[in-house]
Amino acid sequence: MAIEGADISTWLKERTAATLELEDGTSFDGFSFGAPTSIAGEVCFNTGMVGYPESLSDPSYRGQILVLTFPLVGNYGVPADEKDSLGLAKYFESDNVHVKAVVVSDYSFISSHYTATRTLAAWLKEKGVPGIYGVDTRAVTKLVRDRGATLGKVIIQGSTPAASLPFDNPNSRNLSVEVCRKEKTVFNPPAGPAPGADLEVNAQMPSGAPVHILAVDCGMKNNIVRYLVNVLRVKVTSVPWDYDFTKDEFDGLFLSNGPGDPTKCEKTIEHVRTLMQRSPTVPIFGICLGNQILALAAGAKTYKMKFGNRGMNQPVVDCEQLDATSPLRTMDLRLTLKLCRLDGCNSWSMPMMEAMRASFIRSSHGVLSSFTLKHVVAQWILVFSSATSSRASQIRPRPQ
Repeated sequence: MAIEGADISTWLKERTAATLELEDGTSFDGFSFGAPTSIAGEVCFNTGMVGYPESLSDPSYRGQILVLTFPLVGNYGVPADEKDSLGLAKYFESDNVHVKAVVVSDYSFISSHYTATRTLAAWLKEKGVPGIYGVDTRAVTKLVRDRGATLGKVIIQGSTPAASLPFDNPNSRNLSVEVCRKEKTVFNPPAGPAPGADLEVNAQMPSGAPVHILAVDCGMKNNIVRYLVNVLRVKVTSVPWDYDFTKDEFDGLFLSNGPGDPTKCEKTIEHVRTLMQRSPTVPIFGICLGNQILALAAGAKTYKMKFGNRGMNQPVVDCEQLDATSPLRTMDLRLTLKLCRLDGCNSWSMPMMEAMRASFIRSSHGVLSSFTLKHVVAQWILVFSSATSSRASQIRPRPQ
């Protein structure tokens, strides 16, 4: 989109007005660049500098109005809807845009990237998702940071007016139903070692068959499947959130990320609790919503935080480089002890605690880096099964 000379004033006058309205009455004016549709949802922010195609297609954002804090958005466009070797969207975390709307400060109408096949505006219009630019996103972020997550509306001129559009709280319903896979899907690992992997894992059972992970899809990102299958070389069976896996055969259980309130996933919680009681030696690994579901199954309680920490710019602590007497390490081990005693069991071994500590420190709210997933999952079956059973581990790192 190129505008020259006198056309600029005409373009400025013809822009479609849009407004972000919050539940407390605060409003922010801007202009529309996506679908010309008014919507309502929960307002949240993401502090990542890049990665909007991945964020907008992340099922964990279901029902949310996403404010991107980086000032310039859209400059590298959106890639094609290409499939990878597993049949998953190659450049996205799912097949759909899950946010209700996108709010940015400065939108780039011109995009340039070797993978780009369309602009962000074109993609949003294709998916029926509104976008608004010209908003003071710093002010919105500070407001959400101070007051906590809030409900809001994006009102587009010529669409449904604010008075006719009620606020919508996505956390009042089970969002996993809306975003999970509907059928059981099996992903088999390719033959041979993973290309470029810096952590080699012998993900085979004594029989020679690949380790089989059953993944409960509550809104699972595509990249999680890709990493488990293509890099860690395990077989993954993905099942819907309410699938009864308690009688299935598998070597480890994975509880995925997902949107909304974990207490709404009652069937998942009950199935996990049943598995923990019937097969206490089966390792279970949960992240984000899955971690909360695991805690609920163990008897813990969850509550909604003031706001989520969404972004890629998150600190980590390398505990292996810390002195044993470091305040950080001491505090971390105290936290680990509390986690390990959550269900009243005081007999868990130190290797188990160390593995939990490592996964807690290296992970964050719904975000697992490549480093995290490699090291935590590699230890997952190795350490957790050896800590809870006298049987030999079924998965071991290869000798150096």
